[in-house]
Amino acid sequence: MDGTKTANEFARKDGILRVRCVGHAVGRHPKSDAFIITLNDRVWLIDGGMRGNYDAYERLLDLREAWIGKKSREVDDETCKLHITCLISHFHVDHVQELVSHILKSPYIAVDEIVFPPETALRPEASRNEDYYYRNVIRETLAEYQPDTKVSVLRYGLSGVVHTEYDGLTLDILPPDSDWGTDEKLDLLTEIHFGGNVGGHSISIKSINSNGELNGDKITVNTVDNLGYGYMGISAVAVNVGGDPGSDASKNLRKGLATVFAAYRELSVESYY
Repeated sequence: MDGTKTANEFARKDGILRVRCVGHAVGRHPKSDAFIITLNDRVWLIDGGMRGNYDAYERLLDLREAWIGKKSREVDDETCKLHITCLISHFHVDHVQELVSHILKSPYIAVDEIVFPPETALRPEASRNEDYYYRNVIRETLAEYQPDTKVSVLRYGLSGVVHTEYDGLTLDILPPDSDWGTDEKLDLLTEIHFGGNVGGHSISIKSINSNGELNGDKITVNTVDNLGYGYMGISAVAVNVGGDPGSDASKNLRKGLATVFAAYRELSVESYY
């Protein structure tokens, strides 16, 4: 061997799609699972939490060794890499830490493509905007350890799908239908995405108000300290599309706002207490 062969070339091409859940946790952290998907010589990693990504790293090395063969000299050859595609769900420290420390820095793993979720609409300076910080951490790590990696970024909306063709099959990586944001209560209200179904466009509360602020002529946002109870009203006269409060577009606008606010009511109560 000349040392240029990839570990994937040793894979058995049996046409079976295999999905392996790794890093399953119990107790307080039940959602740290990562997934390794293989089809013939292709490998996809869907990142998980800290435990999931570390276990995924060990399983990827096991997969590489199994394909190459334990007694083969290529096992210790760093040029014989396992090539993978990595899908990142979101940029929280628990997801990024093991991904950066082990998988992206491993001399035995080559990331051919990495797929980022859409950028959060929160401002970079927003408190605890982990997306902005850890997205850059991943990019810097790639530049140093995986400079040949193709970076694909999903976009909100139906036009944000990433298509991958392989052996007559099409893998569609779909964008999320909402902005995961952060756990900062007020900042979650400043950028609204309409379920990813309006051409990928977002709308800011500040842009709705003529004064460019959260409290304005159309929408007023303020915090209320009232024994854990919260109230919200949306005026059909003030919040509508094209001056027609009764139109379907106007109703959908108010419904979209109410849906987003409702989705985070539990977070607001927990943060209050």
